[in-house]
Amino acid sequence: MWSGIPFLYVHERLADTISIDKIATVSVDSSFSWETIIAAFISGLVPALISLYVIRQNNESVRYQQSREDKRNYAAHVRLNVSEYAYQLTKVKELHSEWIDEGIKGVSYKRPEIEKNMSAALLELEKYKVSLLISVLDDEKGLAFKKSINDIQSYLSEIIIKKHSSINDSRNWVGRYSDFISDANKYLNN
Repeated sequence: MWSGIPFLYVHERLADTISIDKIATVSVDSSFSWETIIAAFISGLVPALISLYVIRQNNESVRYQQSREDKRNYAAHVRLNVSEYAYQLTKVKELHSEWIDEGIKGVSYKRPEIEKNMSAALLELEKYKVSLLISVLDDEKGLAFKKSINDIQSYLSEIIIKKHSSINDSRNWVGRYSDFISDANKYLNN
C-alpha cells in the first residue's frame, strides 16, 4: 500500500501487517488510605486552631480596650462633676466670707444682693452635689467618696448657719477642702 508522496511504494512493509486487536487497559489496584484522610484533617486542624486562638485573643483585647475606654470616659465625667462641685464650694465660701465681712464692718446681714447671691450659689451647689452623688458608683470606694462629699457640704452649712466665722473655722475649712480634693483624686485614680 502506498501512502503517497514522499513515501516510496513498498509492497510489503512490516507496519502494514501488524494489526491491533485489543485496546490496552490500565488497572490501578489500591486500598483506601486512612493516612491520607488523617493527614488532610491534621493539616486543616492546625491552622483552624491557630485562627481560633487569634480570634479569642483579639476578642479579649477588644473587651479590655473597651473597658479601659469606659473607665476613662467615666473618670472624665466624674472629674468634670468634681471640678464643678469644688468650684461651687469655693464660690459659696467666698460669698459667706463676704457676708461675714459686711457684718463685721457693721453693715446689716440683711443686705439683699449678698443673700440673693448666697441663695443662688447654695442652690447651684446642691445641684452639683446631686449630680456628683449620682455619678459616683456605690462600691466601697464610691461610698467613702460620697461620705466626703456630704461631709464637706455639711461643714460649710454649719459655718453658714453660725453667721460668724472664726480663724479656726477658716483653718478647718481649708483642711476639709484639701481633704475633699484628696479624696476625689484617690477615687478617680483607682
